Amino acid sequence: MRYYDLLEEAIARAGARKVLYGSDGPYLHPAPELAKILALGLAPEDRDLVLAGNVLRLTGPARKAGRHVTPSISRRNTAWV
Repeated sequence: MRYYDLLEEAIARAGARKVLYGSDGPYLHPAPELAKILALGLAPEDRDLVLAGNVLRLTGPARKAGRHVTPSISRRNTAWV
C-alpha cells in the first residue's frame, strides 16, 4: 500500500486479522513497506498477524495436506522473451 494513512485505516476498519503484508515486489523494495507496518505501533500480536500469521493461517490447510505448487522443469528452464 503506497499510502501509510490508507494502511492505518485498513487495519482500523478491518482489524489486523484481515491485513496481509506485501512488498509489491519486485517493483518496490520491501524495506519501506516493512517500515510502514513497524511504524504503525501495533501490538506485537497484531504485528505478527500482519507480517506472517495471516498468510500462514490462510495457507495452512494446503501446507498440512502436503500440496505444493512447484513449476515444472520445462517451464523453469524456458526463457521468456
